[in-house]
Amino acid sequence: EVWRAWHGALKRDVAVKILRLDNADPAAAARFEREAAATAALTHPNTVRVLDYGVTDDGLSYFAMELLDGITLQELVTRDGPLPPARAVFLIAQAAAALAEAHARGLVHRDVKPSNLLVTTAGGEPDVVKLIDFGIARDRGRGQATLTAADMVVGTPAYMAPEQAIGGEVSPATDVYALAATCYFAITGH
Repeated sequence: EVWRAWHGALKRDVAVKILRLDNADPAAAARFEREAAATAALTHPNTVRVLDYGVTDDGLSYFAMELLDGITLQELVTRDGPLPPARAVFLIAQAAAALAEAHARGLVHRDVKPSNLLVTTAGGEPDVVKLIDFGIARDRGRGQATLTAADMVVGTPAYMAPEQAIGGEVSPATDVYALAATCYFAITGH
């Protein structure tokens, strides 16, 4: 769940993502912690910034992110219809730059889709994209144990690369495929 909240130490509104206690199996908790750590390590301006994360005294896992006022690319296209190609490419190029940093750090997002690209205004500039939701990202560069079963398929079917759809090995190319499908959606509306 994601909530708007006031961060007392930072003196600002933030988006707080929490892991519901009733869904907190050990693997989910470990994935949640890895999502927070992986996202916090990313510094690209087109990636949502993590400001804080941890576990409350009563065992609730959370992380606080910058609060973004905007709409997803999915919502934008649903509301306004297909985007002019130049605008779509402008937005997608920002997401590609954010993914390039993640890939350089060994992370594969595995769920790139229009609803995980937030279109916002930053510093007075419109049409700034923020890549969000690294919840099922795979860290290929740290030799960590995987938290999904072998051949387990995770992601959103309409945007999955073929290798991901069959439970095969994912790579940065998997995200590039999904980003191309996202661009197609932005231009065509389907």
